[in-house]
Amino acid sequence: MAQMSRLCVKMSVRATVDTLDFSNIRRRLLADSWSEARADTAIEEYSRFLVLASCGIRVSPCPDVDRVWHDHILHTRQYAADCASVLGMFLHHTPSTGTLEEAEKRSVTYQNMLKTYRFIFKQEPHQIWNECRPSIAVVPSVVTTAYKPDGCDC
Repeated sequence: MAQMSRLCVKMSVRATVDTLDFSNIRRRLLADSWSEARADTAIEEYSRFLVLASCGIRVSPCPDVDRVWHDHILHTRQYAADCASVLGMFLHHTPSTGTLEEAEKRSVTYQNMLKTYRFIFKQEPHQIWNECRPSIAVVPSVVTTAYKPDGCDC
């Protein structure tokens, strides 16, 4: 029963994410010669990325989702307001430092996030997630990347 209520909470987060306006981001992607399908897929997967971030786990985007995230961050006021409404806090972006140790941590984070994706959305991640060159978002309250669907508050 607890898992069902957690899933319902995440679906209410999804409903909030669905109200966000990503039209400026979409226009930027199309202006950079992205196809409509690629832009729409990346924005949809970014929306799911925000839902995953609301679980209180470390999240790590694939390159297309990272691009959408970067474009969202560029609209600083909108990004801050969107983070507050969806996550209740600011989601910081931490770029890679390029060390082997960091790459190993990011790989674990990425794989755990994909497990959570399957748990929350009840489907396999879209194929764009297979293009892994993850960056990481650090949710301040998170101190571990261990996958625990019961403990991720999702």
